[in-house]
Amino acid sequence: MSIMPAGGWGDSSPRFTQEDLVEEPKSGLILAGYCCSFISLLFLPPAFALAGFVVGVVALAKGRVGHGLTLIVLSVTFGLAGMYIGTRVVSEHWGKRALAWVQQRQVAVPDNGGNNAASQLKHAIGDSVSAGYWTYRCNGTQWMSLLASDFGSMEQPDAAYLVVDITIRNDDRSASTRPPMKLIDSQGREFSESSKEYVLSRSIGTLKELNPSVSSRGYVLFDVPPQGKYVLRVSGGFESDDFKLIDLPKAQLQEDGRDSAEPAEQSP
Repeated sequence: MSIMPAGGWGDSSPRFTQEDLVEEPKSGLILAGYCCSFISLLFLPPAFALAGFVVGVVALAKGRVGHGLTLIVLSVTFGLAGMYIGTRVVSEHWGKRALAWVQQRQVAVPDNGGNNAASQLKHAIGDSVSAGYWTYRCNGTQWMSLLASDFGSMEQPDAAYLVVDITIRNDDRSASTRPPMKLIDSQGREFSESSKEYVLSRSIGTLKELNPSVSSRGYVLFDVPPQGKYVLRVSGGFESDDFKLIDLPKAQLQEDGRDSAEPAEQSP
C-alpha cells in the first residue's frame, strides 16, 4: 500500500521558514546609506549622518547585520568628524573676518616722534582721497576760540574749535548722505563732530545729501583740545569698512582766535 505525501504526488510547492518571510532591504537603499555616510564627512553632517544611521538600523532589522553595523559605525564616525571639521573651518573663517574687521577699525597714529611703525598711511592736505563711494579733499584748517552766529551771538567752545575746510564728492550711483568724520589724536582717542556746526554758514553737516557725481565744499566743525596732533578719519559710508586718514597740521591759537593758515581753493 503506497502512502501519498501530504502535499500530494508531484507537489513541488516551496516551503518557507519565518526568516525567509522577512523582506531584505534592497541593495539600492544600502548603497544610498553608504553614500549618506560618506557625504556627512564634508556636507551637512547631522542630516546625512542621521540618514545613513537610519538605513543601518533598517538593515539590521531586516537581517543584513554586516551592512547594518557598518552603516551605523560609518555614520556615527563620519558624522562626528564632519561636524568637527565644519566647526573648525567656520570658526577659522569667521575668526579671520572678525580680526580683519577689528584691524580696519584700529587707528594707529604716530607718536610725537613719529616712530610708530604700525601707523596707517596718511594723506596730506590737498590730496584727493577715495574711500568707498566718496572722494575727499581737505583744503585747510582753522583754529577758532569763538564762533559768531548769524544772530549776532558768540558761541564759545568747550575746548577749542577746529574748522576743517573740506570738499566731498559722491561717487555712488544714487543719492547718499555724507558719512560722519572723526578726529584721532596721537593717543588713539576719537573725537566726533561738534553739535554747534549750525553756527557755520557753509557747514557740511552730517545730514548733507549729495546726488551722484556731485561735489560740495564747506566746513566740518570739531571741539577738541588745541594742544593735540590730529588726523582726520574719513570713511566710505555708514557701513563701510574703508577708512582713510588725512594728516592735519598742528597749529597754535593766535590772539584773534585763529591760526594763520588759509585754505586753498581746490576741488576733487
